Amino acid sequence: MTGSKLRAALVALALLQLASLATLASLYREVGALRERIIPHDVKRLMAWTQRYAEKAWLAARAGDWDGARWYARQVQRMAELAAEERVADANGEVGIEMAATLGAVTGDLVAAARAGDAARFERLYGAMLAACNACHVRTEHAFVRIRVPTSDGRHWNQQFGADQAISR
Repeated sequence: MTGSKLRAALVALALLQLASLATLASLYREVGALRERIIPHDVKRLMAWTQRYAEKAWLAARAGDWDGARWYARQVQRMAELAAEERVADANGEVGIEMAATLGAVTGDLVAAARAGDAARFERLYGAMLAACNACHVRTEHAFVRIRVPTSDGRHWNQQFGADQAISR
């Protein structure tokens, strides 16, 4: 192959690579646009799961089920991490980064309190977590969503919290 043919082949290859990059960039933009239309539904699901995990962490802790409390508190923490990783957003903006910043430290401490079986610390941190959630709801124009400490004993769940014992009906 002569030098000019080699140059022509390299130019052709470079052009193909540029075309491939342009196609990839176009596809990336299309996926981003589709994702923006889908994500608001994900925000609702993410918040619903976060609330459910938080409630179960409380119920497990109240029953002295520290393994369960730790696991559910970690799930709350993971929901915040996931929201940030996925850059979850709704009509008011990016919720994921806000959620991770709001819940990051307090959920880590909540997990540690559950690991230690420290009921007083867990209760204090749980209250701090709920205050952080509610403050975020106000900042993101969702002040009507007010999360509180569960008042039920958990019987509405089809799950028993606490030590292994016969399942009560």
